[in-house]
Amino acid sequence: MLTGKQNKLIIKDVVREAFQRLGGADWLVAFATESPENARTFVQLVARLIPTEITGKDGAPLSIVIRKEGEGMPEIGRIFDNALTEQEQKRLN
Repeated sequence: MLTGKQNKLIIKDVVREAFQRLGGADWLVAFATESPENARTFVQLVARLIPTEITGKDGAPLSIVIRKEGEGMPEIGRIFDNALTEQEQKRLN
């Protein structure tokens, strides 16, 4: 009989193997950029993976912006604790 910890490790290994078989990061990027719904799903996944107690530089609020690759590509999601600073907004636009 496996312990709870052993079961978690087995599940992680199975999910990791399935992810690699699907195409890994390339597959995930293709999925996220396929539709706005998929982009939202991806952002929700990322949000669940980020620890809940992290801060930005020098304890400032943390902002994460997710963009598609390539010049002029629109933002596909945004996770933020507080609004971006004016300087960050200018840099992103």
